[in-house]
Order: sequence, then C-alpha cells, then structure tokens
Amino acid sequence: MRNPNKKIGIYYESGSNLSVYYTGTKLCEGSLPKFYQGHRNTTVLDVVMSGQTENATGLLTSLQQQQQTGSIPLNLRVKVPVRIKLGKLKLPKLKFLVKCKLVVDSLAANNEISIKSSSCKFRLKL
Repeated sequence: MRNPNKKIGIYYESGSNLSVYYTGTKLCEGSLPKFYQGHRNTTVLDVVMSGQTENATGLLTSLQQQQQTGSIPLNLRVKVPVRIKLGKLKLPKLKFLVKCKLVVDSLAANNEISIKSSSCKFRLKL
C-alpha cells in the first residue's frame, strides 16, 4: 500500500473487508490489520485470505483453464475504515472503498502471485 502524500497520514482501523471474485463468484476474503501509515510511505502487507464455495466443480475447471493461459481475471473489492491525519489534526472516521479489476498469472497456493495488470477505482464514504 502506498501513501504518496507529503502531509497526510492514514490510520487504517479495524473492521476492514477484502473480497476476491472470479466471474461473479466470491473466492475468498480477508481483512487488513489495524495500523498507521505515515506520509510518503509504502507498506507491504501479507493478508491471509480464505473462502469456501459450494458446487465449485465448474468454477475449478474454469480456473484451471485460465491458469494454463497465465492470465486469470479477478475482481477485488476492499472496504476499509480509515482516519486521516493532517499535520496534528485527526479527521473523523471515513470508509475507503476500492474496486479493482486484476489479471494475475497464477492462483497456486505454493506460488507467488504476480499481478499482470490492474485498474482500480477509489471512493471515500462518509
């Protein structure tokens, strides 16, 4: 996660939700830890994601076919409560909403996943 701002810090509060979808089916979800990210800071996080899907035979076949091409399209949805710090002033809690269209190279559990392309939209909700 990158915060390029010169004077803005971000408090990521508890209660976040990250969900990953493939062709409209939720594959997994997880949450971010509570932490503070200072200005002009890049933070690398390992987020544990888990999930269960019923009647997944067709989904698994489709995912395996996509994995053979090395391009798996996914949708990522993130909801994170944050507090913004401007200098010494802390603003009230807001909800940060992110929607990304991603293409990754693999979903193998023992493999590092590389993002081949991404397109994201961001919103703040009061």
